[in-house]
Amino acid sequence: MVLAMGYGTSYGFRLPEVFLPEAVHAGCKTSHRWHDGKVTDLSTEVGPDWVFGCWAKDEMAWCQAAAYPPTS
Repeated sequence: MVLAMGYGTSYGFRLPEVFLPEAVHAGCKTSHRWHDGKVTDLSTEVGPDWVFGCWAKDEMAWCQAAAYPPTS
């Protein structure tokens, strides 16, 4: 399972969708506008559980939650 990737001068990572509102509130975004005006939307290009990182303090915990989801 891929949990994170470098993307140009940015990076993206996978997180459980339950954390998406929290990540967006922290400053992470699902899309990025590049210097040439083109837009990359990770939610459509990679999946709905991907965001561009913003160096938020909880990013490591979100990645760990994606890597080790709770089992029932």
